[in-house]
Amino acid sequence: MKTSTIVGIVIIVLIIVGGVFWYMQSASTSVSTPPASTDLTQTTGTPTLSTGTSANLGNYLTAASGMTLYTYQNDTPGTSTCSGDCATTWPPYTVASATGLTTDPSVTGTIGTITRADGTIQVTYNGMPLYFYAQDVNPGDTTGDGVGGVWSIGRP
Repeated sequence: MKTSTIVGIVIIVLIIVGGVFWYMQSASTSVSTPPASTDLTQTTGTPTLSTGTSANLGNYLTAASGMTLYTYQNDTPGTSTCSGDCATTWPPYTVASATGLTTDPSVTGTIGTITRADGTIQVTYNGMPLYFYAQDVNPGDTTGDGVGGVWSIGRP
């Protein structure tokens, strides 16, 4: 074989290996999205706030799907400051309509909504906007509590 042919083959192999390496790295560091069962936007039925319980964390708020809900320390009552990349990692709990919201008896505060800058309707609890955490995969996961020192599980 000619040297130029061998060099060409080596370059092609390096490109393929580099592409596989890049794909594996991006796949392992990407943020997962919550499964479809989290009902990030509910278009049918009545959204409900419920509670879950953890031995370490006690009682916390959950969506109708059982997924944990969080509050953001940088928000103020009635205002969400999480958008763009923040809302990708912390998807807001949105609903199709502000009417018909209910809670189970374990939730004693006030459920409400706000209209986000993008026009979607976000569920609030005692005025504070509620979010999911993209790293929570299953109902009962609470991996977002304490992230960055500004995210906390919602408390009933």
